Amino acid sequence: MRKGVALLLAVLLLTLTVPAGAANGAELTVGSWTLTGQEESITLEVTLTGGGDSYGGGFILWYDSLCLELINLESGSALDGAMVAANPELGDGVARMSWVSLNPLAGDGVAARATFRVLSQESSQVELLNAELLDGAGNSLPLQVVNGVVAPEEEPEPSPEPDASGTPDRPQSTSRPGSDSASSAEPERPTETTQPEESVLPEESSGGEPQSWQNPYCDVEADAWYYDAVAWASEQGIFQGTAAGQFSPEEPMSRAMLATVLWRLAGDGTPDESLSAFSDAGDVPSWAAEAMAWSVETGILHGDGSRILPEGDLTREMLAAMLHRFDGSETADRAALEHFPDRHTVSSWAEDAVAWAASAGILTGKNGGYLDPAGLASRAQVAVMLHRLME
Repeated sequence: MRKGVALLLAVLLLTLTVPAGAANGAELTVGSWTLTGQEESITLEVTLTGGGDSYGGGFILWYDSLCLELINLESGSALDGAMVAANPELGDGVARMSWVSLNPLAGDGVAARATFRVLSQESSQVELLNAELLDGAGNSLPLQVVNGVVAPEEEPEPSPEPDASGTPDRPQSTSRPGSDSASSAEPERPTETTQPEESVLPEESSGGEPQSWQNPYCDVEADAWYYDAVAWASEQGIFQGTAAGQFSPEEPMSRAMLATVLWRLAGDGTPDESLSAFSDAGDVPSWAAEAMAWSVETGILHGDGSRILPEGDLTREMLAAMLHRFDGSETADRAALEHFPDRHTVSSWAEDAVAWAASAGILTGKNGGYLDPAGLASRAQVAVMLHRLME
């Protein structure tokens, strides 16, 4: 039956004698969806714009079958008057829709609606492959495709860790790894081991929800995505405010700040060695010296050779690398990164750690499911990722 429909469509296209259409700069756009955790099913629209005077077309719909299950694929108003063949059963994660008309189509509006059952709250791309529009002679017309993303609500971003007095240790620059700035050198590339042989997490550590936290921060709203994580981190004593009544959730973290947070979480251990081997040891704030020495000794923190870079920027991939070493887990399958559209921007030295963080649900993506590996990690993001790690 399916072969018969496909053959009929092909015959119709070959026998059309109407003139070629004038569709130029047409676009097929797959809608995106932000998951709230409440949806059982969602419907994404495939919108056609600028496709006037086209006579046919089609696409293959690809989606992650581990996250979504296609339960219906139907045409929309943009294809009114056309003969449509929709096949949602080509295989796991693949469906097809084709259409043809004896008359030119309006070319603007909803071309298709795809309804999915939500199987997972993880990010998933929804893409159109081999998409095309055809003129009256069966020739392909110019067409641009914009793919969609189904992803959880944007992951909050973490910020800087203050000293004991509450004054934040702010990074001195916002440069990225790979630039000429000393503070943004690639500090997380280890020279020997990539993580501790065993986890340095204390056995009694817990990521449970705060029981009765009295929020002292005027900049942490009760409905903020990072509220529970900040409450937990505050009750654990691993985060302090940056000033009286302020948490500064969007402030970026530095390497010294994260080392201090992890040191506190692990129980404030006393290191056997100092940082004297590093040429910039004198730049380490006094409140972070013991924590950074402990982080180097346990293999969580690496320098760039001769420097420890306490004020260096902490990117999201660096954060994942340090948390991976802190946790002591086995390396995850890099296939966990396949559904992130910017996966190819992850530095090679961080791929294993980012894959681990993604597969463990610690790093879920932001702004529509993007890893943003070179983006600066904020205080809120660090709190959230630590909370997920300890849950």
